[in-house]
Amino acid sequence: MPAGLLAARAASCSQPALPADHLQQVVAALLQQLRHHTVTGTGRGSSGPAAGGSTSRLTLAGAAALALGYIGLTGKIDIPGLIAPDQRQPNNSSSDTTGAAADGKNSSSTSSKNSSVLSLLFELAGGKDSRAALRAVTAVGYIAAGSGSSDVHLAAAKGIVSLSSVKGVLEELLMALGEAAAATAGDVSGFDPQLLLWSNLDSIADCVDSVLGPESDAATGSEQPAKQQQQQPGGGVDMEVDAAATCPGVAGRGDVQQYLLQQLTGTMAVSSKEEVRCAGCLLLVYLVQLCRGSALLAEQLPQLQATFTGLLGDSNELTQDLAARGVSLVYTRGGAALQQQLLGQLLGLLQGGQAAAGPGSSAAGAAGVKVSADTKLFEEGQLGNTPGGAGLTTYRELCSLANELGQPDLIYRFMDLARASSALSAKRGAAVGVARIARLAATATGAEEGGLASLLGPERLSALLPKLYRLTHDPSPKVSESMSAIWSALLDDPRAALDTHFNPIVKSLLVDVGARLWRVRQAACAALTDLLSGRRWSQLEPHMEQLWVMGLRAVDDVKESVRAAAGSLVRALRGISLRIMDLQQTPPADVAGCCRIVLPLLAGSIGLGSSVDVVRGVSADVICTGLKTAGSAQVLPVLPAVVPVLLEALSGMEDARLNYVEQHASAIGIDAERLAAARLAAARASSLTEALDAASRALTADAFGELAPGLAALIRRGVGLSTKAGTARLIRSLATRLGQDLKPAAPALLKALLAAVTSESSMQVKRAYAGAAATLMVRCVGDKRKDKFVTDAVASYGAVAISISPWHRGDAAPAAAAMSVDESSGSAEEASRQSGGLLLRELLKDSNDTFNKYASQILPVAFLACHDESSSVSGVWSMVWSEGSPSEPAALRMFAPELAGMIAGCMASSSWDRKKAAAKALLAVADVAGEQLSPYSPALAQLLLTEVSGGRLWEGKELLLQALGGLGANCTATLAQQPGTAVLLKGLLAAAGRQKSSYRAAALASLQKVLEALQRLGGLADGQAVWAVVSPTLLAALQRQLEAASKQPDKPASAVENGTGATARQGDNANEEVKPLPLSETCSCLSSACKLLPVELHGDAVSAAVPVLTGLMAAPGLPWASWLAVVTLASTVLDTAGNGPLVVACIPLAAGLVHVLQHSTISQLRLKCLEALVKLLKAVEDAHATNEFQTANGQAGQLGSVNKGSTGPGGLSSLVSSCLAEIQAQDPASAHKALATEAGQILARCLQQGV
Repeated sequence: MPAGLLAARAASCSQPALPADHLQQVVAALLQQLRHHTVTGTGRGSSGPAAGGSTSRLTLAGAAALALGYIGLTGKIDIPGLIAPDQRQPNNSSSDTTGAAADGKNSSSTSSKNSSVLSLLFELAGGKDSRAALRAVTAVGYIAAGSGSSDVHLAAAKGIVSLSSVKGVLEELLMALGEAAAATAGDVSGFDPQLLLWSNLDSIADCVDSVLGPESDAATGSEQPAKQQQQQPGGGVDMEVDAAATCPGVAGRGDVQQYLLQQLTGTMAVSSKEEVRCAGCLLLVYLVQLCRGSALLAEQLPQLQATFTGLLGDSNELTQDLAARGVSLVYTRGGAALQQQLLGQLLGLLQGGQAAAGPGSSAAGAAGVKVSADTKLFEEGQLGNTPGGAGLTTYRELCSLANELGQPDLIYRFMDLARASSALSAKRGAAVGVARIARLAATATGAEEGGLASLLGPERLSALLPKLYRLTHDPSPKVSESMSAIWSALLDDPRAALDTHFNPIVKSLLVDVGARLWRVRQAACAALTDLLSGRRWSQLEPHMEQLWVMGLRAVDDVKESVRAAAGSLVRALRGISLRIMDLQQTPPADVAGCCRIVLPLLAGSIGLGSSVDVVRGVSADVICTGLKTAGSAQVLPVLPAVVPVLLEALSGMEDARLNYVEQHASAIGIDAERLAAARLAAARASSLTEALDAASRALTADAFGELAPGLAALIRRGVGLSTKAGTARLIRSLATRLGQDLKPAAPALLKALLAAVTSESSMQVKRAYAGAAATLMVRCVGDKRKDKFVTDAVASYGAVAISISPWHRGDAAPAAAAMSVDESSGSAEEASRQSGGLLLRELLKDSNDTFNKYASQILPVAFLACHDESSSVSGVWSMVWSEGSPSEPAALRMFAPELAGMIAGCMASSSWDRKKAAAKALLAVADVAGEQLSPYSPALAQLLLTEVSGGRLWEGKELLLQALGGLGANCTATLAQQPGTAVLLKGLLAAAGRQKSSYRAAALASLQKVLEALQRLGGLADGQAVWAVVSPTLLAALQRQLEAASKQPDKPASAVENGTGATARQGDNANEEVKPLPLSETCSCLSSACKLLPVELHGDAVSAAVPVLTGLMAAPGLPWASWLAVVTLASTVLDTAGNGPLVVACIPLAAGLVHVLQHSTISQLRLKCLEALVKLLKAVEDAHATNEFQTANGQAGQLGSVNKGSTGPGGLSSLVSSCLAEIQAQDPASAHKALATEAGQILARCLQQGV
């Protein structure tokens, strides 16, 4: 290289320092080196242009090429064989005095055998050695700049275009190609080859910049002629360089420029290969930048503008940057009209428009790119991969995927995505271009910032700022950085500009939040988040509603990144809203304004009514916090609209799975009431409840009047456990605080609450509604409404009272109640009965004084309802009774008359459950307040007798018998007179004659209670009449038991005992066998009747009972319980006989007692038999009836066949004696032995008396 540079410098001097032949020898030597090392280094003829090449040879070839370039730059030394003969244009009058002549002389010898110099240089430029390639391209540019041959220029231009279109060309080499293209095109202002040869500058661009100044200075029109002194190193002579001068070798070359423009703006700018478009854009930039003196380029500025503007949207970032640089160059070269047109296009791109071709242009850069099969539409990985793992970047791959999926129209969607990506790239490129123009405008106006703003004007600036501000927050960092640079260059004070244009920017961003493209939505959310920070209410008020609407809408976006940006926006809105609604931080007027807009909005369908959990959560948070921090006066106007929504949200914010668990609680083993209580406890602890409490404190009577219809609607149609309970809680709180101020709205709410207490299924909600109703009744209504409340609550149980006049001695018989009350049944009737108890219990809890005022009306019904068959009903009313009556006995005695009428009414009811409840209540009243109930007992007895003695048998009818027995036992004196003992006993015996076993047993148990009560009357009871009524039936029953036992001696008598009585009526079931009455109960009743007998009738009773009892005791197979009842009756008969002559009739009982002792091992039974035997022997001894006892051998003999087969020689006495001896000897019980000993001693004394 030093040789070539020295030769070039020598040739460039005004007086050549070396002879011409020496210079030709240098050229020849350099050509030889170039040909030799290029051919051998690149391995011509092998498989590739660089195959097998040596790096050292390529380095030498590159040095030789650069040396030839310096020589060619002078234009004074011939370089033979620059182009091949076939590259010459026909009829070309070349003015090249160096290369052209040499080409003509050597065309037949050298050029025919060897490649041209330009071919060798381009071959070397396409090799693998980057340094050699760079020197070769530089040499082409120098040779073209110094040559005067149009053929050389055109050949160089074609080679440059061809080489730049090769894939994989390095960026550094492309820049060298750009300089070479500019040198080839000519009109390079300010370039003088002498400056390049005699200075330390390395490129044509450096020479131009050194003469004209940097690009920014030149671009502003300051192309003033400059004088620069350059020192020739060798000669020490100063050289003047005129910036306005252009060397003769680089004068205008219109045909070459036309060719280059055609290739760069036409073919390469619309190539389907992005590397070709990038190379074309770079070459075009160098042409515009360096060829400033070209008239053709000046004419083609509109076309260049269109090309650069179109390439702003290229997918390659380098292409975008180069196009932006080209735009700024065109802007500086063009006039005012072109500048305005260009600026309008760029602003259109920034605002989402499309690149448009300029006037007369045939292409618009990337906007008109030709799509081929291998055209790259997306970046690698941008759309993912196919199921097979292949990429989705080129047009071919996208078409293949669409065909595989069977959706050919899918390719149009892909192309639409590619167009959107190109539009985004165009915005970034336009941003870079505008930034460059902004710097130019700032330099032109002499200001550091704001030059572009003055250039645009207020109208354009107002239209640009909203879009530009949104683009500064674009998801793409490169786009946002570019836009931020424009923003900074455009505005002197960005904050002031935002304040000035706040409304247009917010409106534009709100529209963009709902845009179709996700990146627009995301950027708009991010921009709004940044923009709203620190704003005052006066600025936000016109937009606050729409801000919340669009922000909450974007939170549910399909794109995750948009949701994240919207989440930040909503959090910012939350903070701003809460700050403004805080009375301690904001003036009251602003607080009221914000509450008026934000709270109803968030309480609507887009907030708490949304299906998105995040939206509901934010809305609830803002509403709850706002209600607590804002003043009462500020939130009062919106409360009628907000409070019902908050109440609905109590259930809406719950986990939906809780409803499922509640519906299936019984199936999964969960207590539904406990679950409901836990849910209500959680709801009471929530922030929504705190907000409702704050609202309750803020509400006034007038506002409650507006709110009341909404609350009534929630009571009637509300959904959700927490909502219903919360509504009741709010009403109760307001009624407690406001009292009579709520009187106008109270009746409607009270009506809704009363209906809801009955219809609601949840007990927790029932209690809540009942509590709210009771509080309203106590505090907010008048006396008439209170009376109606209690009356309706009491009537809800359905108890009908019959007026019963008290009976006194001497009065006529009371008229039997002939009315029948028909009532509904089922769950609805049960709910109605329960609702009254709930209301009255809550009334008792809320106001004890009010309850006591109506106690006489409430407590009788409460006591009756305590005995209801439904546990849920009785449980509620039991609490009313127990808490409302200080002393149960005193209350029963006090309300006995009322209870009597209600019991009578229930007895007349058609409901069996009511009859059973009345029977249990009557039994309880009779046991505690029999004296107070006595005047009403005749009428009640008549009703009971009518029920028990006739009609069908239903489950639980035994309770009526128990009630009748309890009434007869506690009001015996009155009933003995009216309706009379005989009537009462006959009714019980008639009931005992029914076929149902349990019913007969209950009838006999009640009969026994009445007989025992008659005993307590003493002489007032007519024992003879009683015996006359009961003995025939009972004795007949015993006789039938004996007959049954005799017929089936081997069958256990338990079956007999559980049969029906002798007086059972065949009408109950004619097809079933009539069985005797239960033996145990019959014996007990007969025993009680015996105790009532007068003395004169004892003989009849004894004579009638002893044979039957003796037979029953001697009957085989009776259970021990039956024997015990018979033995107990026998003991009573012995007591009745006494120690007189009647004892003789009782002597046969001894044989029966002995039989029981011999056949039973039950201690209790044996003890009872021994006691009876001792009692019999003592009576015999006292009556001196020893002879009669001994004469009973005949009877004993009859029994002996049953007992042991024979009585033995001593008759009955021997039988008894042997039994007693056996007990004394073998019975382990000492009590038995003692009694047996005592009986034996008595027997011995008797026998001695007889002797």
